[in-house]
Amino acid sequence: MDIRLNPAFWFWLPLTVAVLSFLPAFFWRERHVITVLRVVSLGFVVLALLLGAQWAWLLRDGLGPGAITSSGLESVRRFLGGFWLPLVISVVFALLVTLVSRRWLAALPRSHDTTS
Repeated sequence: MDIRLNPAFWFWLPLTVAVLSFLPAFFWRERHVITVLRVVSLGFVVLALLLGAQWAWLLRDGLGPGAITSSGLESVRRFLGGFWLPLVISVVFALLVTLVSRRWLAALPRSHDTTS
């Protein structure tokens, strides 16, 4: 099976990039660098959710002759039944990135540079 056709690939790839894009924040202690890395990382989390959600929505009823079409709240229930773990992982990671970066930013001295 081609990995590009694997629905998990479309969630885990952007989430992995999100984690890797925030790692340099552990080594740089500059306000603008931490802020940019937080924004980039959270952007990839949103991308992972969007790409993963499209597959979860498409596959919520199954494929093939045994597929039963759902609508309304039943379709939302089936969607969340297959997408709850990626949703929880993404929310927890986004909260960690936000809380850690806010704590680091609060600990750093404010720059009084007025040249920008």
